[in-house]
Formats: sequence, structure tokens, C-alpha cells
Amino acid sequence: MITLLIHSTEFRPGRLPDPEEPGDTGRPDTWYVRFEWADDAGTRSSDVVLEGLPESASSQEIYDAVMATIS
Repeated sequence: MITLLIHSTEFRPGRLPDPEEPGDTGRPDTWYVRFEWADDAGTRSSDVVLEGLPESASSQEIYDAVMATIS
């Protein structure tokens, strides 16, 4: 069983590619999440950058996305 504690979340808006810069692909919207989790192996802390979640993502959606990265 994994126990997850999210310490902070920060939405970082993306940007469209700059037509003046060849090869610029832009940047997607992301969530930066700092968290701690514990399981049978012990307690660890980390951070993750989540792509694909909108700015309106709920805390449950963010929690589920973080759990998916550590499970």
C-alpha cells in the first residue's frame, strides 16, 4: 500500500511555438508537484512534472496522476 502526501502544486502555462524561431516546438501546459510517499520500502520525497492536465484539474485528478507515476 502506498501513502501519498502532496506538499505543493504549481500550474505552469505552456506556450505556442514561436514562428520566428526555427525548430521551436512550444511547451505544453504542465503541473509541477512536490510530494512524499511511503510504502513497504520506506518514505521518499520527490517531484514530478505532469503534462496533459488542464489548469482546471481537480486535486483528485492531480493526486491520481501522481499515483500513476509512482505505482
